[in-house]
Amino acid sequence: MSLQLLPGTKLKNDRYQIIKTAAWRDTGGTYEAWDIAITDKRVIIKEVIIPKMDDEEYNARVAGFTETMEFITHIEHPNLAKVIDHFVESKRAYAVIKFIDGITVEQFVGVIEKLEETQVARIGDTLADAVQFLWNRPRPLSFETIDIEHVMVDLNKNITFMGYDFTQFFFGDFPYSSYADSPEVIEQSIHKISKIMFFLLGGGRDIPDERVPSDLAVSEAMRKLLMVTLNPKQKSYSTLPKFREELEKICDPERKAREEKDYIRRVKKIREEIPTLDGLKKVPGRVFRAVIGQKTWILVLEILFILFLIGLSVIRSHTEKIKYAKPTDTSVVYIASQDELLTLREDDFQIVDKRSYGCNINNLCFVKNEKWQFLALIDSAGGRVVIVNPRDNAKIAEIPVDRSPSKAFVNKDNSLLVVFHKENNSLTLINAKTLQIAGIIPVGADCQDAAFCQGKNTFVITNGNSQDILWVNPDKRSGGKSLKAPFMPGVVAVSPDGAFLCVADEKEDSVKMLEPETGTDADEKKFQELTETGGKVLHSMLWDALYYRVWLIFTDTNNIVLYNLSEKKALKNYKLGTKPVKAVWGRDRKKLWIINEGSKELLVLDPETGRCDHRSVLDKTPGDMETSRD
Repeated sequence: MSLQLLPGTKLKNDRYQIIKTAAWRDTGGTYEAWDIAITDKRVIIKEVIIPKMDDEEYNARVAGFTETMEFITHIEHPNLAKVIDHFVESKRAYAVIKFIDGITVEQFVGVIEKLEETQVARIGDTLADAVQFLWNRPRPLSFETIDIEHVMVDLNKNITFMGYDFTQFFFGDFPYSSYADSPEVIEQSIHKISKIMFFLLGGGRDIPDERVPSDLAVSEAMRKLLMVTLNPKQKSYSTLPKFREELEKICDPERKAREEKDYIRRVKKIREEIPTLDGLKKVPGRVFRAVIGQKTWILVLEILFILFLIGLSVIRSHTEKIKYAKPTDTSVVYIASQDELLTLREDDFQIVDKRSYGCNINNLCFVKNEKWQFLALIDSAGGRVVIVNPRDNAKIAEIPVDRSPSKAFVNKDNSLLVVFHKENNSLTLINAKTLQIAGIIPVGADCQDAAFCQGKNTFVITNGNSQDILWVNPDKRSGGKSLKAPFMPGVVAVSPDGAFLCVADEKEDSVKMLEPETGTDADEKKFQELTETGGKVLHSMLWDALYYRVWLIFTDTNNIVLYNLSEKKALKNYKLGTKPVKAVWGRDRKKLWIINEGSKELLVLDPETGRCDHRSVLDKTPGDMETSRD
């Protein structure tokens, strides 16, 4: 009996119905199907028939497939086929892809006479951009199938790459690795793209031994590029941007000439604006004649004196402390990295200052009021708060506080700096204008976490053993209402308007939501569990620009989830590095800055598309992050 699915077969609870088989091989098929339950549109379904294996390996491989597919379904690129769904049933894994009304590149070449070299170069650049997009993710993603059979051309002549190879999850070595980050994999991708270009230029499907035939009608630049990328004996381009740069030169051969002409024009303009430079031509000759006319011993002394001044300036330049001044053309982001404070520009992600204050920084808080602004560094080991001037990052003061400070917040009008002591179960209030301790508020026993509600000017503190959730107003110097939770509350976050409260259940590893306005009794119906979050061990939360949406950061699955509390469903789910611990908004709230404790990475993420705009590895383990507010 054939393993191939027959037309009319229904999948995933009768949602998809097979129309016909597009391709078939022993490991599975590719089918054209219809989404008869939801969208009423055609789709492409790629199938992998899972081979026989023990239950433990089967469950692990299915989990790896599901995890990666959750990531893939959230990526968007104009030249990548959109994966819209995935599922596993009857020992077969399926990926549902948005239908492309078009033909393959091979078929496209068959219906036209010839492709111009510049057109081929643009197609190569388009494919390289798609591959680069997959690499430029929080975790680089690489797929093997890059060939003419998996590059589609639609009715508008747009190029779409469909080279997803899902068999890698169930065949071959285990544990598999669909994520890669090596020059060898990049060179392989460049080689496969070049093979497609070679075919489009009329070279045929197979590459001959001489690599680029002499009768292939291409320019010298294209021949040189293909010789480098198709010959395994040649060292190929190590990065995709360098490969794309060479393609751009082929697409626009006059570019170099224009750049040289523009350079000459700018130099000429500078010389015309500064005519006094012509008079300087006479200076070297005069100096030479004056020096030669002196006595020898005087000339030797002058040379020694000049060498002494040069050496002194070199020593001074190496020993003089470099002064830092806060950039005025962009905002900055601060990162606490063990005993160092890093300052980065928001526009180009460059580190503009790095310094130590002799303490282990575990939390940051930016304060700005009508008197001044400063950055508070929390030293948990030393039991103190270090106050830093953000204009030059100079230390202003040190404020001794109770033991084990863990977090710091500011009240609504930025008049109080409030330090939360997890182990000491208290809040220390510091006057943000005089930097004097204004009071201490006890907040029960076995404190787990604290959060601040800007709209209601109250703190929310969770107590583990007593299962209490407390509301505290720092201006009144006392505790407010309390709620007995029917679980063990841990990490907590409250929306800026106070409409939603999210709490981690430490015992069951889940996240629950409470609407505080509904009352303060122990009615379990008030707590609703957030489902389909993609993780269990919640580390921290960040509120979205819309107050009914929250970003949840999980360290067990290394992902960040955008959850809609009103609709009670996850909207986005992005995979990060290893053990993400903190996310903050950039100044314009268009980018998410994320630090990973395990991989020591800094990521700058586009929250709408999941595209990683910046990715770098820090020297030391990051612990907290804060954005400037001016």
